Amino acid sequence: MIFLGKKLIPHKYISIIAEISCNHEQSIDKAYLLINAAKDAGADAVKIQAYIPDEMTINSASVDFKIKGGPWNGNTLWELYNKTYTPLQWIPYLFEYAKFSKIPMFASVFGEQSLAALEAVDCPAYKIASFELNDTYLIRTVAKIGKPMVLSTGVATQDEVDRAIDIISVENSAYPLVMHCISKYPAKINELQLNKILAYQELYKDVGFSDHTLTSTAAQLAITLGATVIEKHLTLTETSEDSKFSLRPKEFRRFVNDCHDTIKALEIYKEEPDRQFKRSLYVVKDVKQGEKFTKESIRSIRPGYGLDPNKLFDTIDQYASCDLAIGTALKEEHIVWKTK
Repeated sequence: MIFLGKKLIPHKYISIIAEISCNHEQSIDKAYLLINAAKDAGADAVKIQAYIPDEMTINSASVDFKIKGGPWNGNTLWELYNKTYTPLQWIPYLFEYAKFSKIPMFASVFGEQSLAALEAVDCPAYKIASFELNDTYLIRTVAKIGKPMVLSTGVATQDEVDRAIDIISVENSAYPLVMHCISKYPAKINELQLNKILAYQELYKDVGFSDHTLTSTAAQLAITLGATVIEKHLTLTETSEDSKFSLRPKEFRRFVNDCHDTIKALEIYKEEPDRQFKRSLYVVKDVKQGEKFTKESIRSIRPGYGLDPNKLFDTIDQYASCDLAIGTALKEEHIVWKTK
């Protein structure tokens, strides 16, 4: 798969996405700093969340609209999204700044107004959050544009994921990237169900992992299981709404390094191993040309620069092709092979 210009292959080439979400705290200057931090930390791309409150909910204080539990407990949905949205007028400036900083940017999209603003700057890809994966109109509208799409599983059912993929397959030639995630903020390690990555690989072409934990452990395990895209939240402060499940810049750099170290650990080691401490056949007693090799004149010992020890008994009673001094690594050219 090619995603945002980078080739992805399980266990070999991965992409790490820095999600800045609402961690700009309604400051465009802080949003610029987050783009810089993502680039400096080694992220392959940066993602924003594009919505206005009216695309998400209505301004109601009734019980249905009150958030229960989690980091936003007690807020209404409107209150939360009114504090956390990325103003649409920022979008041209953010994309231009990301281009200047030489890091790809794309977006999660939640409605037609934000989609229009993103299309105006030619956003290269779109993510559908798991909470929106049952919105078939939104999915179809985005799919018709024809750009790469990312689907987050989170709270979505299997039927909803499959239905979304079916819709996209009709409208869009690019097969979507499916991101396993657990919609808990932060998520605990025992809640992650990472075995789903293996199940998704049986069903879908490309699988990633959106990580809401606070360490690199889950991401490293996901990479080992075959995830090719890893998404992680990035913040500059401890005061932003998403800070409780986001990494600071130094932590994010360590996270990126850990992910790349996982890839290195999965690579096939191609360098010739050190043979000094392996065994091989050596001459342990001077042998004259034409003399038979015996158990007393050749042995399997360290180091490993001679013939394979497996050839010991084949070599005994064969003849030396030249004079061989003690300590000579026995080679094929030292043997005159005769029928016993």
